[in-house]
Amino acid sequence: MYENYWGLREKPFRDDASDAFFFPAETHQTATLKLRYAIDNRHSAVLLLGPSGMGKSLLVNRLRRSLPDTFRLVIRLAYPLIAPAELPLYLASEAGWVSCDVGSPSTPSIIQALERGLREVSRRGDRAVVILEEAQLWTAGRFWETLRTLMNLPPDETPVWSFVISAQPQILPILRGLPHVEERFTLRCRLKPFSPDETRRYIRHRLTAAGSTREVFTQDAATLIHELSGGIPRRINRLCDLALFVGFAEKLDTIRPEHVEAVQEELTAVTVE
Repeated sequence: MYENYWGLREKPFRDDASDAFFFPAETHQTATLKLRYAIDNRHSAVLLLGPSGMGKSLLVNRLRRSLPDTFRLVIRLAYPLIAPAELPLYLASEAGWVSCDVGSPSTPSIIQALERGLREVSRRGDRAVVILEEAQLWTAGRFWETLRTLMNLPPDETPVWSFVISAQPQILPILRGLPHVEERFTLRCRLKPFSPDETRRYIRHRLTAAGSTREVFTQDAATLIHELSGGIPRRINRLCDLALFVGFAEKLDTIRPEHVEAVQEELTAVTVE
């Protein structure tokens, strides 16, 4: 709606923007390197930590696309609210090693199918990755015990698959209560909010990627956006997107701090009837 007014080809602050909009913040670059290091060196599990809105799913998607052809099996579970006993079946089914068409197989047969499948992956010289997101919702110890068992498959062999566990920091107390599970995460990647300078550069990068050739947000406005968003990309996106819409509606030349304040009030307003 506001793209033509601001001289943009498309909306610059979409959460699902293409790779051209990816901002190489230091925290994301470091996490990406650690994730690839853990996977390339056959770590059984690596933990990706970050508050909501920091771009964990974005990094996971970029990681999947960057894996070489030897990683022919990549399984992703973005909805974690399944029973612990269902996890082995989900993985075996997604890998194509069991079928649920004729009823649910028994747990021993599922484990056997996983072992056979993983040995075949190893025989071909391939690797596998399992990505589990929003893992802070897994509060039951039984789930983590199940996961630890799966990490050990196939037994007595070099790890064939690596588990990438993406979660918010609330997961840390859970893992501290399960030290035999926590020790399996030999590497942790923690995403940190943007600094004030990174926030300003992020806004400029997104606008430039969308076709902007001029200053849209003043420096003071970008500084205020950082303060209000806490440096969280999703919050930055929300503030900037609405500010561009308001600027279009009011025929503004630039977005200044008072406009950002008005947008923040709009986002946080609560109507009392």
